[in-house]
Amino acid sequence: MPGGKFIYSNSNYNLLAIIVQRVSGMSLAEFTRKYIFIPAGMVHTQWRDDFKRVVANRALAYSVDEGQFRTEMPNENAYGNGGLLTTTEDLLKWNEYYWSGQFGTPSLLAKLIAPDRFIDGSLNPYGAGLFISRRYGLEFIQHSGATASYRAMLERFPQMGLSIAWLSNSAQFDTASTNLIVEVEKLFIKEVSPNEDTSDPSPSHPIVVPLPRLEKYAGEYQSGMTGNISFTIADKRLAFDDQALVPLNATQFNWREGTLDFTQINEVTYINPPFDRFTFYKVDSTKAANDLYLGTYYSDEVKTSFTVQLKNGKLLVYQAPANDNPIIAINKDHFMVPNLQADLRFVESKTGQVVHFTITTARAFNIKFTKVK
Repeated sequence: MPGGKFIYSNSNYNLLAIIVQRVSGMSLAEFTRKYIFIPAGMVHTQWRDDFKRVVANRALAYSVDEGQFRTEMPNENAYGNGGLLTTTEDLLKWNEYYWSGQFGTPSLLAKLIAPDRFIDGSLNPYGAGLFISRRYGLEFIQHSGATASYRAMLERFPQMGLSIAWLSNSAQFDTASTNLIVEVEKLFIKEVSPNEDTSDPSPSHPIVVPLPRLEKYAGEYQSGMTGNISFTIADKRLAFDDQALVPLNATQFNWREGTLDFTQINEVTYINPPFDRFTFYKVDSTKAANDLYLGTYYSDEVKTSFTVQLKNGKLLVYQAPANDNPIIAINKDHFMVPNLQADLRFVESKTGQVVHFTITTARAFNIKFTKVK
């Protein structure tokens, strides 16, 4: 329902780039260079509107696969939703230009960060291109970025006049138990505002969770949308990435700036208000491939078809011209498609025949594909 929920949209930013071109008669690259990059002194910033162009001092992006680094680059010319080649120094120049009111008019900034509400009355965490929340009792405004294995974060604490820019050419920090950006924040922010809630979410007395319960939590969990995470037992404590987790109660643990919730059997949900919520599922390798799923499925909404095939006893989702995507069973009718970063659920009729499946990604929910043959 319109106004009921916020979902980040890359395509809307691409549409915005087209609007800029139609209104100004200039490409987004030309427009931003003239009205932002040059006035702000961002001499090392440009758009990736030609991914084959050689850019001086550009860092290659790397992923890590079984302990080995591999290049992982965004080989596309699409930009607007991302694709900005820049430096941390230039990002801080942009922040100064933006927050000093030099961009547009002084009244524009207030409009861009003005909060609005959903139809249920709850706050929308997203302004006009910026996430708005609180951290350490302070107003906190930020936006992150990710493409291929590049990662970025630009954040601002307006009350302190503090801005932090962070860039990485590796995605290996995505699941690290220590958030490097937060460690930098803590170098500058020692105390929260006395007018804010300063309570520590950690319990005042250590909570001991029985070992048999922890052993049920241990194991590998996967999410088609965000990857996989693993938990182990170390010194009778639940650990992630070799670091012991602090229990809040029998089913919840502190992790980074959020909470890991094991309330649901064979699931763990990472909750980081106001906008992050990801569920990971413990893989059940005993689930057998089901011939009922086999066939071709078509979505009139996205004008695309998938074929579910069985190869060497394993289910695959095939997409023309030559993309075989293995799917991993969570439970009956519920699968993950890691290659597509998607959650897939088959739906059966009253007679037990599979009639369609739905695909859900982080930014598209329940896209229906009807079985056609």
